[in-house]
Amino acid sequence: MRRPLLSTLIALFFPLIAGAQVDDGPWTDARVRARAAQRAPLVREARAELDRAYAGRVAGERPPIGNPTIGVMVLPGAPDFGAWTTAVSVGLPIEVSGVRGVWSREAERGVAAARARLADATLRATTAARRARVEVALARALAEVQRARLETARESERRVRVRAEAGAATSIEVSLAERETAVAEADLAGAEARASDATAVFRSALDLGLAEAVDVDAVGRPPEVNLATLDGALARAVQTRSDVVALDNDAARLDLSATRVGRGAIAPLVVGFEAQQVAVGPQQLASSMGASLRWEVPLVQRAQGDRAMLHADAATARTAASLLRAQVARDVTRHAQALARALAEVDALEARAIPAAERLVRATEAAFAAGALDSFRVLVARAELLQLRARALDTLRAAWIARLDYERAVAAAPDA
Repeated sequence: MRRPLLSTLIALFFPLIAGAQVDDGPWTDARVRARAAQRAPLVREARAELDRAYAGRVAGERPPIGNPTIGVMVLPGAPDFGAWTTAVSVGLPIEVSGVRGVWSREAERGVAAARARLADATLRATTAARRARVEVALARALAEVQRARLETARESERRVRVRAEAGAATSIEVSLAERETAVAEADLAGAEARASDATAVFRSALDLGLAEAVDVDAVGRPPEVNLATLDGALARAVQTRSDVVALDNDAARLDLSATRVGRGAIAPLVVGFEAQQVAVGPQQLASSMGASLRWEVPLVQRAQGDRAMLHADAATARTAASLLRAQVARDVTRHAQALARALAEVDALEARAIPAAERLVRATEAAFAAGALDSFRVLVARAELLQLRARALDTLRAAWIARLDYERAVAAAPDA
């Protein structure tokens, strides 16, 4: 009896143990930022580029002495022994152009640019992930509102049809009720599609698998931006934005690349060690040893074309950095003003419009209970309240997008 009992217990509890997973709770803003900074595809690509930039340091660590050259010459003196000649030469190329030092500085500029791009990629990835979280939360909230609106519309249509059958409502009222129900159904379908798309974007932003749950917490009102201190934030953004810093380092690296290419056109100095044996008489050989120096004088070929192209690329990077600084200034101002306008609309809806609509619903319900109004007016008041709540969610979404875009523009911390 023990073996069947043991087998039964294993069959019951093993799937529970094997399928147990650690639940980290809902995706809060802090959890989203931490995950995006580590696992977002954009960040991982930038981290790989940084590793590649680190590898460039090896070029500047080469020894100043190159690979030795060995030359051998043998003239056997046949048929005339007087032509006997053998020679051995060993050459050591020595770097005299200083290209190694330039290459090291160029590699360091490349590392600095890659670090800046990693910081920019991290900021962009976390901003995109946080925006995706807001989209999921608000899209699901909007779907709930639209679902309640559809229930109200269906109830209204049902009551209108009852009144029409009793001769108390016209066909126009029935058509209006049908239209309201159809519009509510379409709006709910759109809201559910939007929530599904937002969930898919959220998974992509955090590199989540299809089996991982997407449970996000509710979002509140985004922090305001003090417009009085906007000039200071703008000045800091122009100087500290990582993408601008990356372009500045790219320009400096390209200038160093041009210098390196020019130095690379200077051939190394070859120090040679020579040994020679020649015939000096019938069946008599003599030997000598010495040294030699060989150097290609860089008078004509100095990599002029490559240097010109690299200097042009550096000028292009500086132009891009200048244009980006100007765009940053415009973006900071635009997003801060958009946030202020969206928050003003949110406050108007949540502080006045929605409370007034709620009071109207309570008043119509009281009047209907007293027999002073029909149920249709109650349902209309409820539908208007739900429409205002849906509008408030859309406005809150616009406010969050403006806030996140502002943080991206100023390269600020989330709580700045």
